[in-house]
Amino acid sequence: MYYRRLRRKLSRLLEALALNQQRRFYLLAVLIGGLSGLSAVAFHQSIHWAEENWIHRVAELSGGWSIVALILMPALGGLIVGYMIKHWAPEAAGSGIPQTKAAYYLKFGRISFRAAVSKFILGTISIGSGASLGREGPTVQLSAALASSVGRWFGLAPRQVMSLIPLGCAGGIAAAFNTPLAAIVFAIEEIMGDLKHRAFAGIVMVAVIAAVIERSLL
Repeated sequence: MYYRRLRRKLSRLLEALALNQQRRFYLLAVLIGGLSGLSAVAFHQSIHWAEENWIHRVAELSGGWSIVALILMPALGGLIVGYMIKHWAPEAAGSGIPQTKAAYYLKFGRISFRAAVSKFILGTISIGSGASLGREGPTVQLSAALASSVGRWFGLAPRQVMSLIPLGCAGGIAAAFNTPLAAIVFAIEEIMGDLKHRAFAGIVMVAVIAAVIERSLL
């Protein structure tokens, strides 16, 4: 009920601004760029906190216990994450990028906000406990899920929500790698496959905003 009321209020706000479709798209691009940058920074800091409090503290144990614990910790983290994916958040399975592409092409870009939350939590546990994984794929899915949620919160049609997914992907790559130009190329090549897509300007905006936020905070 609360979600529906929020959605109606945001939709009315967008209508009250009396913006044409292009300016509305750019306004949402700015919002997605900010959310992508902030979520990427939060994910990075969350993993850093987990590594400092789990791996580094275990490494400081005396004797051979540190070696045993360092071997067991990634296994324990994997067991926890695997159990939670199976019983709590199946949408958090996988590296993130293939799942985002599947949502873009098969579900009109619909990625639940729950997917963003679960990816953040389980990604932190997995990488923070020592799994040999990168944070780039999860960051892409996290940012794409936020972009999809923004579109639905503002009451956009499915096709319009779909057009926001490449923006979220670009923001995630730009903030995770600190490479806005590579993020633009990634969104065009991997997600859209079309240089003439009308979302190109929005992709550039999101990539730059996300990269600036990441550099400013980290």
